[in-house]
Amino acid sequence: MSRPKQTRTRWTLLGLAVGAIFLGVALYEADLDAAWDVLRTVHVGWAQAVLACGLVFMAVKALRWSVVLRPLAHCPRGFLLGTVFVGTAANLVVPHSGEVLRATLLARRQALAPSAVLATIAIERILDFVALVILTAVALLIDPRVSPLLWSAGLISLALVAAGLAVVYAFMRPTERSRRWGGWLIGLLPQRPGRWIEHQIRRGVAGLAALGHPGTVVALIALSLLQWSCIVGSILASALAVGVAIPVSGAIAVFVLTVIGLTLPSSPAQLGTTQLAFVAGMELVGADAARAFAASLVYTGFVNVAMMLIGLLLWWRLDWTATARRA
Repeated sequence: MSRPKQTRTRWTLLGLAVGAIFLGVALYEADLDAAWDVLRTVHVGWAQAVLACGLVFMAVKALRWSVVLRPLAHCPRGFLLGTVFVGTAANLVVPHSGEVLRATLLARRQALAPSAVLATIAIERILDFVALVILTAVALLIDPRVSPLLWSAGLISLALVAAGLAVVYAFMRPTERSRRWGGWLIGLLPQRPGRWIEHQIRRGVAGLAALGHPGTVVALIALSLLQWSCIVGSILASALAVGVAIPVSGAIAVFVLTVIGLTLPSSPAQLGTTQLAFVAGMELVGADAARAFAASLVYTGFVNVAMMLIGLLLWWRLDWTATARRA
């Protein structure tokens, strides 16, 4: 077995172990029989709303990516949406693998430098944390019950945004000092890989161009808020599907806990991570653990599993290799 395959296998096994632990903790808090009884009476209309919010989330994610990519190339919206679905499905099987996959697919299709496309995905991650900071602030303003949890998450996210922007700015507007430090670090490497890394950095900077336009940055932040608000909407609809009306602050708490959980290796479909996030987050606003667990299963089925199936279908229906070769 090759080294990359060994790494993926170990990461997947570790994710399964972490997911099993999280699932066990969630089940310890919840009554499984009571949760099963709740699932038998799921409100179909709200379950459909969960799926609808998930689909809108994917559409906005593709739209945001097209805005980030605009300085590089004008990409067909349909192809972008397809790559986002395929990449998301891959992420839900092996965490973070889908980002490299969709960057590679797009780079081949549009004849772009892969490093430049990966730089656009780095911008997306910074925007995601910006949205997380804003949503956390909203939850803290409207409901003090979630403050012990969200204060820490908000401050960590803010620190990550600041660090990410500092790195991006250093690449976009390098100073003489940063050039010296960069040259010194690359000089520590053997000549051939050092030149390769320097070449990839030069090509990758082109993918950061969207951040050079203030109007574009404002639009991207708005799209990021809309994108993640759809996930918050899915969480609210999942709770309503099992007969629980939670406040927006509770849904944001679940969302934040899910993001925190996904910094660790996770199992396929984020099973375990999602369940613990729902139980812990909904309990903050007074929800019953059994119904919270049932809501997490609705979310897993109508968002995570649905995205995996759609991504798999698109991968099977579209000949990505042939498309890339024609391009």
